[in-house]
Amino acid sequence: MDARLTLPILLLLVAVSLTGAVETALRPVDDAFTLSPPADGSAGCIAIAMAGPLGASPSLIWSGVPDGTQSFALFAEDLDATAQQRVFWLVTDLAADVRQIEGGRAEYRAPSWTATATHRLRFTLLALSTPGQRDGAAISDLKNSALGSAVWYTGGGWAF
Repeated sequence: MDARLTLPILLLLVAVSLTGAVETALRPVDDAFTLSPPADGSAGCIAIAMAGPLGASPSLIWSGVPDGTQSFALFAEDLDATAQQRVFWLVTDLAADVRQIEGGRAEYRAPSWTATATHRLRFTLLALSTPGQRDGAAISDLKNSALGSAVWYTGGGWAF
């Protein structure tokens, strides 16, 4: 490829990626219970930062927690991955008084992507009626004990 075209193409890819992330929709299942990245201006770059072998977990905050919540579980899915690779992150046993999770967590395993595919990521926070869920809990079991869920989507329209 002509070196004069490399930078404009790269800038175009970044712009398309950021557009997809900026247009990210916060789609809570329960209108009061919400999950989102912090309002610090980092949301526009978050989709790119979570991708590939150096991808890092996002910082997330939540509010409007359902009454009776004893703990939280958070899981992330690549909606465009194969069934075996769909869920790529699960955090259990988050205390009921926690309202945020910091980015860059060690247990985060960024999904592997092909260079030509677009990917949509869904982060789901479950407010659980039981305390102390153990690592390795099945997501279906966690959903069964959920008082409510909050969902945040990112990606779509961008490729990595």
